[in-house]
Amino acid sequence: MQRYFADIDNNSVHLSKDDEHHITHVMRMRVGDQFEVVSSSKLYICEISSLSPLGVKILKEQEEDVELPIPVTLFFALAKGDKIDLVIQKATELGVSHIVLFKSRRCVVNFETKDIPKKLVPVFIGFAVKMLVQVICLIFIINLYLNFAAAQISPTSGNISMASFFEGLFICILSFILTSNAPKIAMTILTGQPQLSMGEFVSAAGAMAGGAMMAKNAAGSITSPAKETAKKKAHDWSERLAASKEAMENTKKDLKKNFSYDPNSKLSEKEQKKNYMNEHKGEIKSAGKNASNEVKSQQKANYRAHGGVIGSAGRLMAHYTGVAADLMNPKQMMLGQGRTYHTPGDSIDIHRIAERNQSKEELPKSQEIADTNANTKKEDSKNQVASDNKPQDPGLSDRVVE
Repeated sequence: MQRYFADIDNNSVHLSKDDEHHITHVMRMRVGDQFEVVSSSKLYICEISSLSPLGVKILKEQEEDVELPIPVTLFFALAKGDKIDLVIQKATELGVSHIVLFKSRRCVVNFETKDIPKKLVPVFIGFAVKMLVQVICLIFIINLYLNFAAAQISPTSGNISMASFFEGLFICILSFILTSNAPKIAMTILTGQPQLSMGEFVSAAGAMAGGAMMAKNAAGSITSPAKETAKKKAHDWSERLAASKEAMENTKKDLKKNFSYDPNSKLSEKEQKKNYMNEHKGEIKSAGKNASNEVKSQQKANYRAHGGVIGSAGRLMAHYTGVAADLMNPKQMMLGQGRTYHTPGDSIDIHRIAERNQSKEELPKSQEIADTNANTKKEDSKNQVASDNKPQDPGLSDRVVE
């Protein structure tokens, strides 16, 4: 019994023109002949009611069991080439429930599990190369179309010129060549054997090179903020570490200068100095910590001076807006170097901070008093000079207070 595939709606069978021709002219069916119709995975028994025009009525819906009445297991010895695929396909179509492959004495095919990774790696590499080539070709073509469309719809473009017309025609031809030959390009890269003509190869090579340059510059522009932020964090950390180390070293030098040997002690000079330094170990660490905290607070102040979080968000928005504009211009992305994100930062005088946070024990008390008096004299002299330079009222001496 013949079987056809058709749509059934409200007990009405809708056959295609080819099926109607096959029923009436090829099979030469007459009124009363029956055939099967499959619709929506259901099987119907239909009968011809008229020939001109062709009329079909549904007799019944039939339950069809496609499985064999008993389970069948097929044992198949390993064969060369693609014969295994064909045998599995046909056995499945015939209803075989289980297929067992085995290696017989006369098999020439070696099937070892340890060779599976070696065979799968080239397959995955080939798939990855094919996908990468097709993605690069697609990105390059989309970029060309977007740039051409943006140039034509801009307010200053005016009417389309002959050069613009040929540019659009060239983009269409190039897109057709690349999209249709992307698998061949991938096979050329994988096998080393040319799969393209010379013209196709040159155009594809140019497009691949341009797409690779665009991808490189675009990736550099997109990842630039993350790289520069990481550099800024590392620079800030190195400044805090350098200030801390310098303050600690300066404190150690000052403590060594202030050390005085006690000849009445039973300990040697070296042991006395070691005990003295151990007693002031907390002071050394405190000097380093204070210097690091001061540098950190100054870095935070610089960050707030440059806008803080709002300023960083604005700079990021401006950077990625420029990147988006560059992506619309293939020449800029291919020939340029990409955009670099700049993180603002001010240099900090870590030497002065380290000197401010070092120990103050290097001077005797008398010397500190002398320095204090000297500073006081300097301030008094500055105030005297300022008062001398202040303009005097010429009539001040002639005034009489009543």
